[in-house]
Amino acid sequence: MVIDARLKKRLADWKTAEEERKAQAAAASAKLSQTHPRLTRAELERRRQSDIDRAKALSQVKKRARGDLGQARQNRIARLASSVCTIGDGLAGMKRDSGRLVRATSSSSRRGLSAEELEDRHEAAKKVGAHEGRVPLAARDLTSGVGLRRAVPTWRRGL
Repeated sequence: MVIDARLKKRLADWKTAEEERKAQAAAASAKLSQTHPRLTRAELERRRQSDIDRAKALSQVKKRARGDLGQARQNRIARLASSVCTIGDGLAGMKRDSGRLVRATSSSSRRGLSAEELEDRHEAAKKVGAHEGRVPLAARDLTSGVGLRRAVPTWRRGL
């Protein structure tokens, strides 16, 4: 009988605690709905447009601040493009050529592969099987001579 009384008391305590928890949750949800009213579509659109306008204005301010630097850069580029090199005897009167910075040198052009050689290599790579191809700097390709056969492992040499 003592156990039944304890059990009934614990059950009653749990029920009151559960009711209090539910009441607090309902109060909290009611408070949230009061503090954050639902925004209408028109209000959201107005806020969105306001944010866009503010961002555009900020961007224009930044562009105006940079404008002097941008114009100075454009002036310098124009001045360098039209300038004539006066250094050295043989270079007098020559125009600047910025394209030479990205052109290949004569030695790299000589070392380069022609279109036909590249095509031949591509075709050869297609013909080689997946497990027969050479892997650059792989141990199996470190053979003496031509290097077209696989290296023999040290434990298999002489067998």
